[in-house]
Amino acid sequence: MAENMIVFYEALQELDNARRSLNDLCAEYHISFEQFVLMKRILVAGGIRPTELSDELHISRPAVSRKLTQLYYSDYLSKERSQTNQDQRIVTIVLTDTGRSVVESLDESYRERLAQITEPVKKVTDTVEIFEVLGEDI
Repeated sequence: MAENMIVFYEALQELDNARRSLNDLCAEYHISFEQFVLMKRILVAGGIRPTELSDELHISRPAVSRKLTQLYYSDYLSKERSQTNQDQRIVTIVLTDTGRSVVESLDESYRERLAQITEPVKKVTDTVEIFEVLGEDI
């Protein structure tokens, strides 16, 4: 049992180190991981309204607004007003070319790093399954 706990905690430490390295990648572009997630979602959608981002990612509207404002001032995204809608307050957020290249670069780096954490994830899930079978809490 003690061996399983050691393997479990070592795997958790590996995952935490991986999380930190992913955050470090974002820091190179002066953004947070959360901002990267927003940018990735905007790229996938081809443009999206801030309220939709908030709803889809379960982030408060004020938090989304702050994160988007920082990205806007960093020239990673732009705001487009609807040409057909009478309400000009409604905007769609799209990535600039700079923002698109940041997301593509981070995506490539993330894929490389995520491939390295497959084993720690497996160790954690295997250990949790062992504890569930034994009926013990971690």
